[in-house]
Amino acid sequence: SIEITSKPTGLVVSTNGVQIGKTPITLQELRPAKYNLTVSDGENDLMAQIHVGPKENAKHDFAFRYGMIQLTSTPPGATVVRKGREVGKTPVTLKHIPAGESAIELRLAGYVFTNFAFVGVADTTTSYTVSLVSEQYLADLSEARKAATGSDYSHALAKINDALKIYPDNADALQLQKDY
Repeated sequence: SIEITSKPTGLVVSTNGVQIGKTPITLQELRPAKYNLTVSDGENDLMAQIHVGPKENAKHDFAFRYGMIQLTSTPPGATVVRKGREVGKTPVTLKHIPAGESAIELRLAGYVFTNFAFVGVADTTTSYTVSLVSEQYLADLSEARKAATGSDYSHALAKINDALKIYPDNADALQLQKDY
Protein backbone atom coordinates (compact mmCIF):
# COMPACT_ATOMS: atom_id res chain seq x y z
CA SER A 1 0.00 0.00 0.00
CA ILE A 2 0.93 3.67 -0.28
CA GLU A 3 -0.34 6.15 2.27
CA ILE A 4 -0.43 9.60 0.64
CA THR A 5 -0.75 12.77 2.70
CA SER A 6 -0.26 16.41 1.81
CA LYS A 7 0.04 19.93 3.09
CA PRO A 8 -2.46 21.38 2.40
CA THR A 9 -4.89 18.45 2.46
CA GLY A 10 -7.47 17.84 -0.25
CA LEU A 11 -5.04 17.81 -3.19
CA VAL A 12 -6.02 15.78 -6.24
CA VAL A 13 -3.91 12.62 -6.59
CA SER A 14 -3.28 11.05 -9.99
CA THR A 15 -1.11 8.39 -11.54
CA ASN A 16 -0.37 8.23 -15.26
CA GLY A 17 -2.82 11.10 -15.81
CA VAL A 18 -5.73 9.30 -14.12
CA GLN A 19 -7.23 10.88 -11.00
CA ILE A 20 -7.51 8.42 -8.13
CA GLY A 21 -8.74 10.59 -5.27
CA LYS A 22 -7.82 13.38 -2.87
CA THR A 23 -5.36 13.50 -0.01
CA PRO A 24 -5.22 11.93 2.47
CA ILE A 25 -5.67 8.61 0.68
CA THR A 26 -4.28 5.09 0.99
CA LEU A 27 -3.81 3.01 -2.14
CA GLN A 28 -4.16 -0.64 -1.15
CA GLU A 29 -3.47 -4.05 -2.66
CA LEU A 30 -0.78 -2.77 -4.97
CA ARG A 31 1.60 -4.97 -6.90
CA PRO A 32 5.28 -4.46 -6.14
CA ALA A 33 6.42 -1.75 -8.56
CA LYS A 34 7.42 1.89 -8.94
CA TYR A 35 4.44 4.25 -8.95
CA ASN A 36 4.57 7.75 -10.44
CA LEU A 37 2.23 9.91 -8.40
CA THR A 38 1.21 13.53 -8.95
CA VAL A 39 -0.70 15.81 -6.60
CA SER A 40 -2.27 19.04 -7.80
CA ASP A 41 -3.75 22.05 -6.07
CA GLY A 42 -5.48 23.02 -9.33
CA GLU A 43 -2.64 25.28 -10.51
CA ASN A 44 0.55 23.58 -9.41
CA ASP A 45 1.77 19.98 -9.43
CA LEU A 46 4.19 17.98 -7.33
CA MET A 47 5.45 14.60 -8.52
CA ALA A 48 7.11 11.65 -6.82
CA GLN A 49 8.12 8.14 -7.77
CA ILE A 50 7.32 5.69 -4.98
CA HIS A 51 8.74 2.16 -4.88
CA VAL A 52 6.56 -0.46 -3.24
CA GLY A 53 8.15 -3.82 -2.47
CA PRO A 54 6.39 -7.10 -1.65
CA LYS A 55 4.22 -6.81 1.49
CA GLU A 56 5.48 -3.26 1.96
CA ASN A 57 3.51 -0.25 3.19
CA ALA A 58 4.98 2.97 1.78
CA LYS A 59 4.20 6.51 2.90
CA HIS A 60 4.68 9.79 1.09
CA ASP A 61 3.85 13.32 2.22
CA PHE A 62 3.59 16.01 -0.46
CA ALA A 63 4.10 19.57 0.79
CA PHE A 64 3.48 22.73 -1.21
CA ARG A 65 5.29 25.79 0.02
CA TYR A 66 4.02 29.01 -1.49
CA GLY A 67 5.27 32.53 -2.01
CA MET A 68 4.08 35.54 -4.03
CA ILE A 69 5.52 37.31 -7.06
CA GLN A 70 5.00 41.03 -7.67
CA LEU A 71 5.50 41.53 -11.38
CA THR A 72 5.78 44.82 -13.26
CA SER A 73 6.72 45.49 -16.85
CA THR A 74 8.02 48.41 -18.82
CA PRO A 75 5.72 49.43 -20.39
CA PRO A 76 2.89 48.30 -18.08
CA GLY A 77 -0.25 46.51 -19.23
CA ALA A 78 1.32 43.29 -20.52
CA THR A 79 -0.86 40.18 -20.36
CA VAL A 80 0.67 37.58 -18.05
CA VAL A 81 0.27 33.94 -19.16
CA ARG A 82 1.14 31.10 -16.79
CA LYS A 83 0.74 27.47 -17.78
CA GLY A 84 -1.25 28.50 -20.86
CA ARG A 85 -3.74 30.61 -18.88
CA GLU A 86 -4.03 34.38 -18.64
CA VAL A 87 -3.57 35.35 -15.00
CA GLY A 88 -3.61 39.16 -15.18
CA LYS A 89 -1.96 42.27 -16.59
CA THR A 90 1.13 43.99 -15.27
CA PRO A 91 1.51 45.27 -12.67
CA VAL A 92 0.17 42.16 -10.94
CA THR A 93 0.76 40.13 -7.80
CA LEU A 94 0.74 36.38 -8.41
CA LYS A 95 -0.27 34.51 -5.28
CA HIS A 96 -0.04 30.83 -4.56
CA ILE A 97 3.30 30.42 -6.39
CA PRO A 98 5.13 27.26 -5.31
CA ALA A 99 8.70 27.56 -4.09
CA GLY A 100 11.13 26.89 -6.93
CA GLU A 101 11.56 27.89 -10.53
CA SER A 102 8.54 28.68 -12.69
CA ALA A 103 7.97 30.51 -15.95
CA ILE A 104 5.49 32.94 -17.43
CA GLU A 105 4.98 34.66 -20.75
CA LEU A 106 4.35 38.38 -21.18
CA ARG A 107 2.38 39.60 -24.20
CA LEU A 108 1.77 43.19 -25.27
CA ALA A 109 0.80 44.43 -28.73
CA GLY A 110 3.78 46.02 -30.46
CA TYR A 111 6.31 44.23 -28.24
CA VAL A 112 8.13 40.91 -28.57
CA PHE A 113 6.51 38.09 -26.56
CA THR A 114 8.76 37.45 -23.60
CA ASN A 115 9.26 34.18 -21.73
CA PHE A 116 10.42 34.93 -18.22
CA ALA A 117 11.73 32.48 -15.62
CA PHE A 118 11.44 33.40 -11.96
CA VAL A 119 12.02 31.76 -8.60
CA GLY A 120 9.27 31.58 -6.02
CA VAL A 121 10.45 31.68 -2.42
CA ALA A 122 8.29 30.14 0.28
CA ASP A 123 6.59 32.62 2.60
CA THR A 124 8.15 35.56 0.72
CA THR A 125 7.00 38.14 -1.80
CA THR A 126 9.58 38.55 -4.58
CA SER A 127 9.48 41.50 -7.00
CA TYR A 128 10.48 41.38 -10.65
CA THR A 129 10.46 44.04 -13.36
CA VAL A 130 10.64 42.97 -17.00
CA SER A 131 11.56 45.38 -19.80
CA LEU A 132 9.69 44.50 -22.97
CA VAL A 133 11.36 45.04 -26.35
CA SER A 134 9.56 47.12 -28.96
CA GLU A 135 9.01 45.39 -32.30
CA GLN A 136 9.34 48.79 -34.01
CA TYR A 137 12.72 49.36 -32.36
CA LEU A 138 13.96 45.99 -33.68
CA ALA A 139 12.57 46.76 -37.15
CA ASP A 140 14.29 50.18 -37.19
CA LEU A 141 17.67 48.68 -36.23
CA SER A 142 17.27 45.89 -38.77
CA GLU A 143 16.47 48.39 -41.51
CA ALA A 144 19.44 50.55 -40.44
CA ARG A 145 21.82 47.59 -40.72
CA LYS A 146 20.38 46.64 -44.11
CA ALA A 147 20.74 50.23 -45.39
CA ALA A 148 24.34 50.40 -44.15
CA THR A 149 25.15 47.14 -45.93
CA GLY A 150 24.05 48.85 -49.14
CA SER A 151 26.14 51.95 -48.23
CA ASP A 152 23.01 54.08 -47.73
CA TYR A 153 24.34 55.65 -44.54
CA SER A 154 21.90 58.58 -44.47
CA HIS A 155 18.94 56.16 -44.42
CA ALA A 156 20.76 53.99 -41.85
CA LEU A 157 21.28 56.99 -39.58
CA ALA A 158 17.64 58.05 -39.99
CA LYS A 159 16.46 54.58 -38.88
CA ILE A 160 18.91 54.61 -35.95
CA ASN A 161 17.48 57.97 -34.90
CA ASP A 162 13.98 56.46 -35.10
CA ALA A 163 15.17 53.60 -32.85
CA LEU A 164 16.68 56.09 -30.41
CA LYS A 165 13.32 57.87 -30.15
CA ILE A 166 11.95 54.60 -28.71
CA TYR A 167 14.94 53.82 -26.44
CA PRO A 168 17.02 57.05 -26.13
CA ASP A 169 19.93 55.55 -24.20
CA ASN A 170 20.14 52.17 -25.93
CA ALA A 171 23.79 51.11 -26.18
CA ASP A 172 23.32 49.06 -29.39
CA ALA A 173 21.68 51.94 -31.28
CA LEU A 174 24.23 54.46 -29.98
CA GLN A 175 27.10 52.20 -31.09
CA LEU A 176 25.59 51.80 -34.56
CA GLN A 177 25.19 55.58 -34.74
CA LYS A 178 28.93 55.97 -34.01
CA ASP A 179 29.84 53.25 -36.52
CA TYR A 180 27.81 54.82 -39.37
